[in-house]
Amino acid sequence: MMIRVTGASDRGRVRLNNEDSFRVEPDLSLAVVADGMGGHAAGEVASRLAVEEAVRGMREDGDTDPERRTRAAVLRANNLVLQYALDHPEYAGMGTTLDLAWIRGEGIWIGHIGDSRVYRIRRNRIACLTRDHSWVADQVRTGRLSPEEAAHHPFRNLLTQALGIRPDPEVDVVADVVEPGDAYLLCTDGLMAHLTDADMLEIHAAARTAEERLQLLIDETNRRGGQDNVTVALVEIAPV
Repeated sequence: MMIRVTGASDRGRVRLNNEDSFRVEPDLSLAVVADGMGGHAAGEVASRLAVEEAVRGMREDGDTDPERRTRAAVLRANNLVLQYALDHPEYAGMGTTLDLAWIRGEGIWIGHIGDSRVYRIRRNRIACLTRDHSWVADQVRTGRLSPEEAAHHPFRNLLTQALGIRPDPEVDVVADVVEPGDAYLLCTDGLMAHLTDADMLEIHAAARTAEERLQLLIDETNRRGGQDNVTVALVEIAPV
């Protein structure tokens, strides 16, 4: 399979700094995105450390079990963020989401924590493969809130899981069988705040290249307000 991995990030129209981070590693067919949180630029530090350590873990770990290797890379990132905050008290309380997607053979493995997301685009359909680790998402899953209520709830940014908060976070690992023509979109919540799944699918279909798709997603997010940083990455499998 021919695989292309691309990414882009923008601070948006409101925020003065960008607390998102991303890395794409084409030789590993790997993409990682993270959305940091914490005052005094701590979010920037947390997301950068987590992304770099997750990539390092994926490169250095020789485990042949893809699920174990994926989970270990995310937990390794968590340990680094925790330790860095202990060593630098000015960053106490910092944390970050993280989504990691890498292709091995005919499968893709996704490591996920927080409320950034990974979508699969296949045959002109889009599906979210991750579940938000947030208070409002839990309320929606149990029927206490509707999706519309959750979108405007004052606690919509309250995470139930993130890196850098505790030593044993709950990390989801999702596996999927890839098909020619598939695209996997990793994105921070700045994108979902303004674009629906249908919007993402329409933009993906309208663009000709991966770089154009990412730029159009960012441009449309900013056109609709750009209230948050926005980071997107694509892992694409070439059609036959």
